[in-house]
Amino acid sequence: VFYMIDITDCEQIASDFEGSERKFAILYNGEPYMVKEPDPVRDKNNLLSYMNNTFSEHIGCKIFEMLDIPIQETFLAEYTRYDGKKEIVVVCKDFRTSGEQLYEADKFAKSLIESNRATKPDFTEIEKIFRKVEDKLLDDEDVEQRFWDVFVVDALIGNKDRHLGNWGFLSKDKIHLYLAPVYDCGSSLGALVADNRIEECLEKEGVMSSCECNISLRFKINKKDCTYRDVLFNPPDKLKKSMHSIIPSIDIVEINNLVDSVEGLSKNRKEFIKKSVLMRYENILKISLNKLRKTEKQLNIGRSR
Repeated sequence: VFYMIDITDCEQIASDFEGSERKFAILYNGEPYMVKEPDPVRDKNNLLSYMNNTFSEHIGCKIFEMLDIPIQETFLAEYTRYDGKKEIVVVCKDFRTSGEQLYEADKFAKSLIESNRATKPDFTEIEKIFRKVEDKLLDDEDVEQRFWDVFVVDALIGNKDRHLGNWGFLSKDKIHLYLAPVYDCGSSLGALVADNRIEECLEKEGVMSSCECNISLRFKINKKDCTYRDVLFNPPDKLKKSMHSIIPSIDIVEINNLVDSVEGLSKNRKEFIKKSVLMRYENILKISLNKLRKTEKQLNIGRSR
């Protein structure tokens, strides 16, 4: 029998974590962790009282881990609030070592992108961030390649909120940088989809496809709004490399087993997550990779003539 860890009695410590979610910091086994609580739903017409962001954060991070992309360590836990209400929270290990600070990409963007475009910049402006930090990196990590690696997995989990404020760099001296592991996956896997909408999605393929396969990005390409599908079907070179390395490594059975093992999720929501992941995998990722392989084969045949 699996018993979820209860963190209610863990010592709370001072927190400097930012972001929109309700969060606080604890010591767990002598190490600092960030605790994210379920976020209240702010959409007027949504019947959910609280988001499922804690589950999405944990499952999303575990999928990144399966695909060998550096990711924050997470686990789900029970927590009893000050008002006596019990809730399931996601506990995220603080990946900063002693003296390190996290500098999110939007901090670098302020001198590169006009403020009125910062919430949805064009990719050419994001590329300026890559160029700005490349000579400051202490390891040989390719920032742009990591960006596209994350993009492919975000496409798989249906992340609707990967913006400049939730990827970044670690530094002890504000000069020399390391790429931070991936974090902030809570806006994926249908975290905001209400139970009645889930039932509709499970019953009708078209509703699921519309809801979970046409996700708009938080950046533009050539000054145009776009979806994961748009970019994957016309990929830049480094995205092609990410597609070749990551998509063949996706194990849907392993992901389904992960989802089934999560305590606290309803049967319908588990089925919704599994079905939506499979749909994005088959209808976006696999098709885009097959299209890319076909194009590359034709180019190679053309060169050999």
